[in-house]
This record gives sequence, C-alpha cells and structure tokens, in this order.
Amino acid sequence: GFGQTGPFRDLATHGVAYDAYGGLALPERTDEGFPAIPSSYKDVGTQAGALYAALGVLAAVTRARATGEGACLDVAQADAAVTWSATALDAVMSRTRAAEVAGTPPAPRPASGVAAMRDAVRYQYYDTADGRTILFQASERHFFVKPIATQAAAERLKVPLQYQSALNWTTYRKAIDLASELAPLLAPHGCRDLVDVQAFVSLTA
Repeated sequence: GFGQTGPFRDLATHGVAYDAYGGLALPERTDEGFPAIPSSYKDVGTQAGALYAALGVLAAVTRARATGEGACLDVAQADAAVTWSATALDAVMSRTRAAEVAGTPPAPRPASGVAAMRDAVRYQYYDTADGRTILFQASERHFFVKPIATQAAAERLKVPLQYQSALNWTTYRKAIDLASELAPLLAPHGCRDLVDVQAFVSLTA
C-alpha cells in the first residue's frame, strides 16, 4: 500500500491508485466526455512493489548472514510507482527551476516520461569544445570527490580532507563536511543544492 509511515499509511486502496498517485495513470476522456483510466495504462506500482520487496528480502538475508542482525522492511507500492516516474519528475523540476530563474510560467508538461527526458537539465547531453557530446549526470544528493578540485577547495577552507585515492568513508565524510561549509556561504549567490556546490568547487580549483 502506502507504507507504514506518512499521511496515507492507513488508507486502504489497491491497483491503479498507486500509479495515479505516482503520476503514471493520468485520466483521459472517453468519446462521451467522461474521465477514464488511460487506454495505454500499464500496471507498475503493484508489480514494481513486489520486485523491490524481493530485492529487500534478499538484501536483508545477506545482511543477516554477515552481521547476525535482522531487518524491518517497509516496501510501499505507492513509493515504487513514484520511483518509476522519476524521469518525468526530473523534467518537471527542471522546467519549474528554469521558470523561477527566468521569471516566466513553466513550460507545458511533456506527453510521457521518456519524452520528458528531452527537457532535463541535470541529466542531459551537452556539446563539448571538440565537437563531441558528453552525457552529464549530476546528483544533488551526493558530492563527488574530484581529487585536485576537492583538495584545493579543502585547503582554502582549511578543512582536513584526509584524502586517500583508495575508496574510503573517511575522505567522503570529510568531503561532505566541506560541502556543508560551502553551501551556506554560496546560498546568497543562488546555491540551492550539492550540484551547485560541486560546480563552484570545480570552477574555482
């Protein structure tokens, strides 16, 4: 259903409701003018929810074997449906942000999630100086440790990065601390997330 937490946890529903909640079943009009479930509708939430649940169980078993600890799994079919509409949500957020900057109304919503990726900004192809294209895939929930740029920024801000080339949590944690210090300093200049912080670090290295 809607999971064990949140405002809809006690709401009893099933089937198409999860996809409607996730924006995957927008109503269409019949010839008589009545709203109806779209003729192209594909069941996603109930199927994806089961898939995520199975993966969660396997992960919990693996964890239990390694640590001896059990796990409580909360898999919501509504959440699964929303996850599957991520491409459409990305485009909506990109158009909204672009409209805020330009001071204009948001552009019309694309017809489908796949088509919506043409409007994406942070997940998109861009031209390069050598006549090629590059696929840019930024993530605002993570901060990427680019050795030269990140070390230079850490040195300027006197943040002990403790950089190591091998993968380790200490360096990443220190990099997050660095980003946390930069974010409020950059906020007055329009910084909204870790993508903006990452861009600042790269450009000023």
